[in-house]
Amino acid sequence: MGVEGAGRGRARAADQFLEEEDFAAQLREAFRRWNEGDFDGATELMDEEVEWHTSGVFPDLVEVYRGRDGIKRFWSDFTAPWDQIEIDPMRIEASGDDAVVDFRFLARGRGGVRVDMTIFHRFQRRDGLTRYVQSYAAREEALAAAGIAG
Repeated sequence: MGVEGAGRGRARAADQFLEEEDFAAQLREAFRRWNEGDFDGATELMDEEVEWHTSGVFPDLVEVYRGRDGIKRFWSDFTAPWDQIEIDPMRIEASGDDAVVDFRFLARGRGGVRVDMTIFHRFQRRDGLTRYVQSYAAREEALAAAGIAG
């Protein structure tokens, strides 16, 4: 997907993911929306007071982005150096309101550089919406933080 892509139709509303077993489905839907350039749609699946903590892997990102407007700023900051980005959630382990997602980050930079790496995120939700996200360089760290046995 080109990072400039326009939003597309939404398959499910945020309130359709309220069951615990649907947390993984909700995260897959958020990644689908993001990959299609539907940043507003992906943000709708987040709490108004969401916090996104970056890992420090990518330069020029703020350490913590807060609120839905902060998430939109994060996505703008994150996508700025790239011509093309694809986020492929390879594994999602959910337990209650915590989940760890291993995802493959494929990108082509504006200068032509290509990146193919795996990144790990811990997601936590409250009242059916993602409330907290933390990026990790190692899967074990994300699982430990979420209290999920790996």
